Amino acid sequence: LPQLPLVLLGQLLGRRHVLEGIEAVARHGHVREARHAHRHRGAGFLHAAAELVLEAPDAPVRRAGHNDVALVTYRKIWAKQPAGASLERMYTALNRAGKGDEGLHLLQDWSTKHPTDQTVRFMIASHYISTGKYDEALKETEAMNGAPPDNPVLLNNIAWLYGRSDNPKAIDVAEKAYRLAPQSPDI
Repeated sequence: LPQLPLVLLGQLLGRRHVLEGIEAVARHGHVREARHAHRHRGAGFLHAAAELVLEAPDAPVRRAGHNDVALVTYRKIWAKQPAGASLERMYTALNRAGKGDEGLHLLQDWSTKHPTDQTVRFMIASHYISTGKYDEALKETEAMNGAPPDNPVLLNNIAWLYGRSDNPKAIDVAEKAYRLAPQSPDI
């Protein structure tokens, strides 16, 4: 699938039929990409378009001020095919739109249904830290400890949270994090 701008992929995924999406791509001046899509159309094309959206870095979307478009696109992908990768993108877009609580609710809902998804649990803990809910962050982070064995970032977060409450475990946990990643500026 050729590279299409995120805005066009959002329009493509919003169409009821693949051909409508291909026509929308062509109308926006991407005739070569539309021809390619026409030759390879079908459900696989929409799946490939969704994958391309999820793999594409979204920094240009933020710079261009298209967070609203990104959010609509991620919601469409989520509605068609819920997955951890689309959830992460949607949460980020929701946060940028000032809808962090809605994003947290989605993360918590996913985590309840997929309790072994440590990436989402880490995002929940990070959300709590960024919103100043340190007790909740500590509970979530402690519950994860050991799930990804010897994760220096996770250990560093636990050490920081322990330090905030003057817990004597903070130094031991911080030292372990440092031993695991001595070159990391984040530790």
